[in-house]
Amino acid sequence: MKALFRILVITTILTFVFYKYSQNTPAPPTKPNESASYEEWQEYASEALPRPNKGISTLIGKPALEVAVQYGEPVRKDLASDGLEWWVYNKDITTFMMVAVVDEVVKQVYVAGRDVKTTPFTIGSTLDDVYRTSIVEPEVMLNKDDQLYTLALSDYDLRHRLLIKFDDIVAQVFINANQAVTAIRFYDYDTIIKTAPYEMAYYDGATSVNEQDIVPTEAVARGIEQQVKDLIDVERFYQSLPKYHSNTKLQQLAQATTTAYLAQEDAEASLLPLTERAAQFAIHTTSIVESIEQMPLDPIEMVHKMLNEEKGQAVLLQETYTQYGMACVEQTCTHIAAKREGIATPTLLN
Repeated sequence: MKALFRILVITTILTFVFYKYSQNTPAPPTKPNESASYEEWQEYASEALPRPNKGISTLIGKPALEVAVQYGEPVRKDLASDGLEWWVYNKDITTFMMVAVVDEVVKQVYVAGRDVKTTPFTIGSTLDDVYRTSIVEPEVMLNKDDQLYTLALSDYDLRHRLLIKFDDIVAQVFINANQAVTAIRFYDYDTIIKTAPYEMAYYDGATSVNEQDIVPTEAVARGIEQQVKDLIDVERFYQSLPKYHSNTKLQQLAQATTTAYLAQEDAEASLLPLTERAAQFAIHTTSIVESIEQMPLDPIEMVHKMLNEEKGQAVLLQETYTQYGMACVEQTCTHIAAKREGIATPTLLN
């Protein structure tokens, strides 16, 4: 009888836990069948979680002046090729964020500092936490101006960059290789449709976004490089790794590598070994690594992708290396990290 009683108690507890778990998980809307009318699909696409009424996402759609009032003037304002101006707040890593402004209106907010409120998400929580408290689906359909757009998430996306729909905004949740939430980005519908960071389908005359082969200007490229360094600083801080110092010799090597890479038809095969290229810049060390990345004009996407790949991790998350350099030419960026020893008279930029 005692054994039976224990079984009943355990069963009751598990039932209660399951009930509580299911109560915390929002139910996804019912997807129409294939014969549904366009109006039914519009209604389905219009269903979303309520937009958060607190936290950093409330800035989306607000005048940029309101950001300055609440958070002060940014440390930098970086131009982007798509017409955005990124306001960068990097004085304190724990409050690091970037705000994208177009025509003096906030269109995106990216946050990696854990002291910034990213309601309803928490940076530092887990992938399971997000799945437990949000509606996560492999396809996110948006109804914008009575036109339908579907963003399709790959298996990789469902593990490392989720997309959660709210009324008027969406949240991109970045997950690292350890299944921890490392950053949140909020978009308005217009911006995510325009930038199309996921595979997109269009319905019944919806205005498609033409992919453009944009070559960033020199000013845009320098802004990208600074943002990449900021993003790396945040990740290394939260992983208790020493800060990388920008090194002019490694930057020169990265610039030469990127230029040579773009000049060759079979680029990687034609490049000299890294140590030989490094020696041309008075860098004599075997403690050096590199990663050449194709950049979709979005340093946020590039860095988070690198953090989930062994090649990128080998550069960005080196514990014993302290020197770093990168250079972007057109849409290709070279990242190089090394130990300080072996770099003749290195110049530290920060």
